[in-house]
Amino acid sequence: MAKNYGMKNIFICLLFLFSGLYLIAQNHTAFLKKNSPGVYPEVQRSFNVDSVIQACLADISADTIRKYMLELQSFNTRYQLEPNHKSIAVFLQEKFMSFGYTDVVLDSFINVSGYFYIDTTWQYNVVATRNGTTNAQTQYITGAHYDSFIWDLQTQATSPWVPGADDNASGTAATLEIARVLALHNVAVPSTLKFICFAAEEYMTDDPAQCGSGNYASKARMNNDDIGFYINMDMISNATTNDSTVIVYHYPQNDYVFNVMMAACDSFSTMTPYIIEGDMMGDSHKFWLNGFESTFLEEYDFSTNYHEQSDSVGNCNVFYCADVARLSCAALLMGACEIRPVAGLRVVTVNACHDALVSWSASRDSLVGFYRIDIGTVPGVTDSSVVTVDSFYVFTGLTVGTEYFISVTAVSNSGLESEMVADSIVPVNCTFDEGILIVDGSNGGISGSPSDQVVDQFYNDVLFGFQRQEYAADSAGMIDLNTLGRYSSVLWHINGLNSVVALMNSEKALMQYLSSGGQLFLTFFMPLFMLEGDNTQDIVLFKNRSFARDFLKIESSDFNLISVFSGTVPVFPGFDSLRCDTSKTPGPLKKIGTLNPIIDAEVIYLYDSPYDSTQMPLTLKNTNVGVLYDGSDFKTLTLGFPLYYMNKDEVQSMLRYVFENIFGEVYTGIEENATASNLQCYPNPVKDVLYVKGAQGNTFTIVDASGRQVMDGKLTGDIIDVHLLSSGVYCLKTESGSAMFIKE
Repeated sequence: MAKNYGMKNIFICLLFLFSGLYLIAQNHTAFLKKNSPGVYPEVQRSFNVDSVIQACLADISADTIRKYMLELQSFNTRYQLEPNHKSIAVFLQEKFMSFGYTDVVLDSFINVSGYFYIDTTWQYNVVATRNGTTNAQTQYITGAHYDSFIWDLQTQATSPWVPGADDNASGTAATLEIARVLALHNVAVPSTLKFICFAAEEYMTDDPAQCGSGNYASKARMNNDDIGFYINMDMISNATTNDSTVIVYHYPQNDYVFNVMMAACDSFSTMTPYIIEGDMMGDSHKFWLNGFESTFLEEYDFSTNYHEQSDSVGNCNVFYCADVARLSCAALLMGACEIRPVAGLRVVTVNACHDALVSWSASRDSLVGFYRIDIGTVPGVTDSSVVTVDSFYVFTGLTVGTEYFISVTAVSNSGLESEMVADSIVPVNCTFDEGILIVDGSNGGISGSPSDQVVDQFYNDVLFGFQRQEYAADSAGMIDLNTLGRYSSVLWHINGLNSVVALMNSEKALMQYLSSGGQLFLTFFMPLFMLEGDNTQDIVLFKNRSFARDFLKIESSDFNLISVFSGTVPVFPGFDSLRCDTSKTPGPLKKIGTLNPIIDAEVIYLYDSPYDSTQMPLTLKNTNVGVLYDGSDFKTLTLGFPLYYMNKDEVQSMLRYVFENIFGEVYTGIEENATASNLQCYPNPVKDVLYVKGAQGNTFTIVDASGRQVMDGKLTGDIIDVHLLSSGVYCLKTESGSAMFIKE
């Protein structure tokens, strides 16, 4: 396994258990607890697959797994740059064929290694296929990488002894054993099963398409393949004191495969899952990056022989490995036999935020005939249901301020149902009549310098002449639809790396705002990190039905830490150049991200740099850094660089053009709403806690609409607890000025 702890963004959490009928993992209880009654709802299947699973699991043999691991170890090394690497792939191909598989291919690709020395080789994934019966276009995959690696020895061209038993002959042997047993029982299931042994995993931080799983997953995405999910097995044979515990990685938004794995563990396995939330490097990571659901099974007791010559079969626990193989086999068959739940469920407000648009990705399962949508005001209680063959539905006549719980189920023509997928929504009253909301999405500039006040003043100045208000999302942590819906346009700026999670926390509210006709101008750097928390330095495709793809109209993004940004080259009518203000940066401006639009958006700016590719091989010069979607439904403009670091006069001219001519805001040139004070308070309206920004001194008073003082005190951490105030309009007064706010 290629471990890269600097890349992963994970935290250990409580084991997810599920209650009621809602299958989005949100209730955290019972860490490492097994066999709780009623945790996983029964899912109907096209036949009684339980007996098939039990028969197959009974024949998975630890002795056979040991035999396969010894055979792999007997190659002495499976290092990807050794001359014997193709012979290992041929061995695996012949092994699958000996089980009776006739569709077994060597899926070849070119790998360029640049870690210790440059070497270009052909590498070979081994893919064995068992075709489905009635839903053959859908693939369910389990697999593992078969290459091995030893610390230090790989600085040389050859390494005589690289056994790689736990890492990862164990996962490869488990893949072979699952394939053998399913062939032995002549298992025929609706969907297609694939067993893949991947090459070149250990150096996967090269170009992602050059490692085995990355190459396979990226080609599958380009070919629009339908992959139900992928189960990765890597390092699954080390167990000492915890020989019944297995790590299960739950990748972001990959609830379907996670739910299936938990159900398999509960129904068919003696193993106890230890859940790790987040993205983990490995072959499953490449499937996840390409938009396919995946999970990763790994030993709980991490081997002390990792990437050492002592990683031999004699130091492995093959009985533990067999248990992990049984778990993977059960989940694989469950997925291939069930009606797959809908993917990409989204519930947003439309029609001035009063109604609810429910949409999802149309199922590619040939068994699905229609969908049932349930709605109610209590979780798990249905007030009404509708049936549709479309992949969307609009609920009208909803009550503003009431939370509605909505679930969607895929149903076959014979009445078999998938798991429910659920979301909730609260309709609000959006007026879109208070001009521009300037949202501060970070605390100050790069490394906190300049101060937050300096940055905020810049954005306030460059929107001179427009009706505008400010909101500090960096302090509040997010923004809600109630606040967004009061404004016809939003400018959201991120200029540093401090307190930047507000954008991700607010994506649902922003999608609802835009779906009802809002307008968003977004300026930031490192787009992939700001939108999805991923700091990959390479071109990464945004997933289908993501905020970036569906609303910002961005297909992919790229950035690196080397390329130097000096400004923009305009390529769309109405836009002029923007140049960096070098007085604001301690050195060259970097971390600027490229933005590649989907077909219905326009590129407005190209990345300019003083260095071309002959001077700086990783330069991003002439790539896209500005994207405009000028739609009739909503409008978004996204910049992969922060405007604060550009020349102020050029920024002001550009923003006036955008907000006046594209977004339709009224420019008066008069500061009717300006005051001498920089005092701000938010959220506004407020329920409990009022945040105060720009106050001088530490005392305050609050008066109601009649001028009566209702509260006074000292500011503590720029926070005032107003939960005891009655609903109404109030004025906050400090030494630096006053500001109005509404108490809900």
